[in-house]
Amino acid sequence: MKAIHHLLPQYAKHDGVGHHVKSLQNFFLSRGIDSKIFVEYMRDDTKDVTLNYTEFNKFNDCDAVIYHHSVQSNWPLRLLQGYSGKVITLYQNITPPEYFRKIDDENAALSCEGGIRQLDLLNVISDFGWTVSTYNEWELRDHGFQNVFQSPLIRDYSALLKHALSAKCRSDRFTILFVGRVTPNKCQHDLICLLDELKSKLDRPIQLCLVGGLNPNYFNQLKKIMAKKNLSFMILNGGPVREPCDVIFYNEINDQGMAGCYRMADLFVSASEHEGFCIPIVEAMTFGLPILAHPGGAVRETAGTGGIIIPKTSPEFLDKAAQLLKNRDLNQKWRQEALEASKYYRTSNLLKLFEQNVYNTTFFPQHKPFFYDSQSMTEGHDHA
Repeated sequence: MKAIHHLLPQYAKHDGVGHHVKSLQNFFLSRGIDSKIFVEYMRDDTKDVTLNYTEFNKFNDCDAVIYHHSVQSNWPLRLLQGYSGKVITLYQNITPPEYFRKIDDENAALSCEGGIRQLDLLNVISDFGWTVSTYNEWELRDHGFQNVFQSPLIRDYSALLKHALSAKCRSDRFTILFVGRVTPNKCQHDLICLLDELKSKLDRPIQLCLVGGLNPNYFNQLKKIMAKKNLSFMILNGGPVREPCDVIFYNEINDQGMAGCYRMADLFVSASEHEGFCIPIVEAMTFGLPILAHPGGAVRETAGTGGIIIPKTSPEFLDKAAQLLKNRDLNQKWRQEALEASKYYRTSNLLKLFEQNVYNTTFFPQHKPFFYDSQSMTEGHDHA
């Protein structure tokens, strides 16, 4: 096999899909297989490592194409319908549209609806489906996919730890952390309510740190909830917190700031109802952060034994949050559980899982196992 290329709407270096695409590209290049990234929307910071989709026809004699499907996009489907090589649809999951209709964001709802509907066509033109969780696999099979393989997102989770030593992370308050877009399916409103209830159960002040881009319609709802509960809030685009506040929104943050949030936090809590994988849970485990989460989507599968998974509607959810903050021994126990569970997501193991579950099955059946240099797989090779 001489070439395996990638198609996706947009490539961003620092998001989950971007890390995964780059790791796969480096894996193929290390095997002597050409691998290019074709996108619909070119970004200034990645134009040196991507090609516009209009150039795909110059390289469409490649052996296989991986289409990374996470949003509605029409151009890859048009290109793939005329393509004669292997097509692998890597499904990253799409938020159910009803979450956005709850906040009167019809544009987002229609986009999600369209992306989910495109799975039916992708089933027709794909040779294989690939998912990063069993939860996502069920959805592909619901849309008719028969040949579906599973392997987790590949990225170097330990890379974020490199920024931890220089990160500013001191706080005299208990800190609850959640990382994820501020959108209705992530249910930050439930975390705000949890914060309000915890204030009366603890012996020192507490703050909630929410990291992720803001959906304006949903954020307006959150502001009403915080006003009703008399909770203060601030929005930061990086930088330290300079005054006490109940809820801190980080709309934009760099790796150093993100590492600081993980180091500062006493507890990672997720109330999210829909997760196709949940990268922040793995990041939290890598930092040895205790995890309390609602079993939304693939959360239980991703966390494994590294966190406490309880329905958020259970009274135990509030009680366990208070215990994890107040009881140092319990907090330390779950820090160790998180660190132990994070070993599964070491880059070398993720690459082995990819080779075993996807690469040998879809590209090179019966291929001889490869011994990995995980750094070369996830870092070098800036190749368009």
